[in-house]
Amino acid sequence: MNREALETSIKTALEKGDQAELEHLSKEAVKNYPEDPFGYAYLAEALLMNSPIPYNEAELCLAKASQLAPQDTGYLAQFASLKSDQGEEGLAQILWGKILGMEPNHLEALVAKGDYQLNVLEDYPAAIAFFDRSIQYQMDHTPSYLYRAKSYLKLKEYDRALKDFNHALQLTDGVADAPMLRLQLGIMIGLNEPQGMIDAYRAILAIVPDNPQFHVNCADQLVLLGRHEEAAQHYGKGLALLGAEEPSIAYL
Repeated sequence: MNREALETSIKTALEKGDQAELEHLSKEAVKNYPEDPFGYAYLAEALLMNSPIPYNEAELCLAKASQLAPQDTGYLAQFASLKSDQGEEGLAQILWGKILGMEPNHLEALVAKGDYQLNVLEDYPAAIAFFDRSIQYQMDHTPSYLYRAKSYLKLKEYDRALKDFNHALQLTDGVADAPMLRLQLGIMIGLNEPQGMIDAYRAILAIVPDNPQFHVNCADQLVLLGRHEEAAQHYGKGLALLGAEEPSIAYL
């Protein structure tokens, strides 16, 4: 099988999630084209589909691919992601920084650096600077808006956070998963918007209906708006899920 046909077959196996075939074809590529990095990179992909994951073997494959093609940011990005998965975030950040030195608009690297500033270093202005760059490079990148919204939320810049969240929601055609809705809830709490909190709680409960605390919290906000019948329904559901009366809410 020539190189082009082999790579096409490898990509098909990867798209199908056929781990055994992917590993077999990747090993064939490594054997027949030992100076070509593509076989090593795909073999790493195949190894990462195993359970438990043989990280050391996958790392060796990606190291070889990067050695053969040192200017290929794609292989470096795979390597950086692997180090993150292994919990070696310091080395991963060095690799992401190296990628940005070679390709300043590398979207995955910008988001990874911003995420590290946001969730590990808690340097929210630095995180926003990275997400500003990723959005400037790709204006429809939903995760960047959500990460930036979370950064603004941490800085208590609630209006900016809401603007970014709403833009992300437009990009997903109004479809929000649980993490997005939790972010929305945080913003509504920051803005002290009872109806916004109620809407967020109910949207979350549509996904995770058996969370008693969300029912109770939603009920608390309904009480503030004088909507006692609706509040009683949520309190009742919360009590039923708890399986026992909670003194703080039993009086309802």
